[in-house]
Amino acid sequence: LYFSGKEWNKTLNKQFHIEMKQLRNDIIDIFQLDDIIIKLFLLIFIFSNQISLNQSSECVLIDINVLDIFKAQNIFIDLAYKYCLDRYGVRKTSVLFSRYIYKIMKIQQLVDEVKHTIDTYIDTGQLTSLMQCLLT
Repeated sequence: LYFSGKEWNKTLNKQFHIEMKQLRNDIIDIFQLDDIIIKLFLLIFIFSNQISLNQSSECVLIDINVLDIFKAQNIFIDLAYKYCLDRYGVRKTSVLFSRYIYKIMKIQQLVDEVKHTIDTYIDTGQLTSLMQCLLT
């Protein structure tokens, strides 16, 4: 089977785009256009391992030390949390972090739905290693 435009339309349909746009707007709203917190959370996101809920742990393109990545991510999480505490206080910081985590989980769900649809229509064994890792 080939993965045609018809399958893309089923997966990346209007509802998908509406949900992604809403998530983007919600995340912008959460951070209240605070440049520092946006940058810190982007760094946390960059250091995230396996953003997909169903990502294969066997697919490693580079030799990385997962513990080092985890430590780096924790440094930025701690920095972001302390910054938010100082800037927004305990209550607002708790709400901000909870909302952010919920939105990241929603993004993971949408990514996994796309991957599932692709997996249904494509034999990933026929793809390059890079594409296989992105889709597993």
